[in-house]
Amino acid sequence: MLAHVRRAPDTPEPAVHTAALGRSSAGAVAAQATYALSSFVLQFAAARLLGLDGLGRYGALYAFLVLTTAVSGGFVGDSLTVLDRQDRSIRAGLQISLIFIAAATSLTLGAVTWSIGFVSAATAASYAVATAAFTVEDALRRNLMAVFSFWRVVIVDVVGLVASVAVLVLMAAAADRVTLTHLMLALFAGQMCALAVAAGLLPVEERVLASFKGADLRSVARFGTWRALQQVVRPTLLAGVRILCLLTSSVAAVGALEAARVYTAPAMLVVGGINSYLFASYARTKSAPLGGVLHRADRTVATLVAITAAVGIAAVAALPILGPVLSGGDYDLSIVAVASWSLFVASIAAVTPFGQLASVRGNQRRVLSIRVADSVVTLIAVVIALALGLAVMWVPLILAIGSIAGGMTIRIMVLAPAAGHANE
Repeated sequence: MLAHVRRAPDTPEPAVHTAALGRSSAGAVAAQATYALSSFVLQFAAARLLGLDGLGRYGALYAFLVLTTAVSGGFVGDSLTVLDRQDRSIRAGLQISLIFIAAATSLTLGAVTWSIGFVSAATAASYAVATAAFTVEDALRRNLMAVFSFWRVVIVDVVGLVASVAVLVLMAAAADRVTLTHLMLALFAGQMCALAVAAGLLPVEERVLASFKGADLRSVARFGTWRALQQVVRPTLLAGVRILCLLTSSVAAVGALEAARVYTAPAMLVVGGINSYLFASYARTKSAPLGGVLHRADRTVATLVAITAAVGIAAVAALPILGPVLSGGDYDLSIVAVASWSLFVASIAAVTPFGQLASVRGNQRRVLSIRVADSVVTLIAVVIALALGLAVMWVPLILAIGSIAGGMTIRIMVLAPAAGHANE
């Protein structure tokens, strides 16, 4: 068992569940909507202002930004949700981990993207500082979620969005054209404003900075390492797939695939945000019987899949109208890519709650091994498909199939047996 694991509240589990479905759940939905909007705006700006080549580069940079956030979110964000962050040694361990991850990843990404000639020095520098700010802001955002202050998260997201848009508009007015550097600086400005607001909105007891002396890095690493590894599996897979597509196709083709992803991004971000809420909920009801929680997870998955499927169908149907809004009429969005990405979103909705529930119940290693296995198989399938001449627009469909396979394996081989043993 992990040391310093946060106790579940003494309130009976059904009451906790009822409360979670009340004001907090409404706030969670609102928070995911604002998060989706704030992330979508800059992606929309990239699609409209940078062209397919610029959008392809932005998509690659953003993929590694998401990967960085996944590392921090798993190692720090999930640890502060599950472990006892009021313990000074745990809090110090979380602080050190966040500082190290933010500094190491931002400097590495900036240096690598510049040294290989993928972006200019100015873009690399702005990308590095934006990555650091994004990482720290995400940790504070996760802290607010951990205490179920979802409506405060909404405020944080709105402030960040307004600041990013304001800075981008000012730079666009002062420059001849908007560049990738401008977008990264706008992202940095928005994240810094959101970070400051998030720090101010945290409850007083959550704003304590612990001395680094006596930091319990071992407890944080014991839980956070497995969660971080699990969290980076999908972003790593997506980053690897982007690289494969760039190697086998043109940057413009990858840009077209990215444009279709941006088109479906709001649904993807909302699903991801709802899953963040579910993780906090599963952590709070950790002592509840697994069988009952698993049944509710099944119903949650069914609901999410139905919603994302309906949204996907609507997205495809509305493509002739909304597609030109995104592209500005400069290029057409692929209906195959949009449909494939929509299926991928539905697969995320179908499988992530099972992985989260299994991890909260102490099965991080088994979840990780299953996720790595399905990702490796999926990556091999993508390599074979591209080598056989399959168009890159079909790649998200392969990702969706692999995701579903991994999630159902967790449900059948990890959660179901554990629930059965608990009932014996």
